[in-house]
Amino acid sequence: MPLFARIVYVYIKNSRNPRTYWREHVKSVFLQCKVMVEKLELFTNSVLTKHKDLVVAMAEDLLKNETIVYQRIKELLPDDWKIV
Repeated sequence: MPLFARIVYVYIKNSRNPRTYWREHVKSVFLQCKVMVEKLELFTNSVLTKHKDLVVAMAEDLLKNETIVYQRIKELLPDDWKIV
């Protein structure tokens, strides 16, 4: 049995109400996930807003050609951007 499972087992065994523990634990995990998703959403919106001109250029290229390849993306981006 993995260490984490043993620790949880011991905690539940010694806890008076394991269901309450699990509910609180699940709530905590979901709250942490929600916070992370909100932060990622804010970051994504800020990056897209900051580089709106590039997003529009790629969108127009996609509408015109229906596909976009790596080389074309490199052509649309400024020269000082490093792309791996």
